[in-house]
Amino acid sequence: MFDKAKQAYDMMKKQRELKKHLEATIVNVEEAGGKLKLSMNGEFKAVSISIDPYFLAPERKTDLENALKRAISNGVGQSQAASAGKMKEMFKDMNIPGL
Repeated sequence: MFDKAKQAYDMMKKQRELKKHLEATIVNVEEAGGKLKLSMNGEFKAVSISIDPYFLAPERKTDLENALKRAISNGVGQSQAASAGKMKEMFKDMNIPGL
């Protein structure tokens, strides 16, 4: 019984560590030759967005929207890969099925 309680405590401790690590993990994505920059953390939250004035002209609205979609998709993908790697590393000794 104490073994299970210790495992549960260890799991909660690792989850807190993982959350801190994911908050601190930043991926940077550039689109449109660097005219659009997005930084996203390991929790898939946008940290910063930089838009070059080139995109601010009304006739480039569609270009900006497409660049934003690509940047967000790429940022989420890179963030997921970084998160998955860290989760595997942190929980490898716990024998959790599926990891």
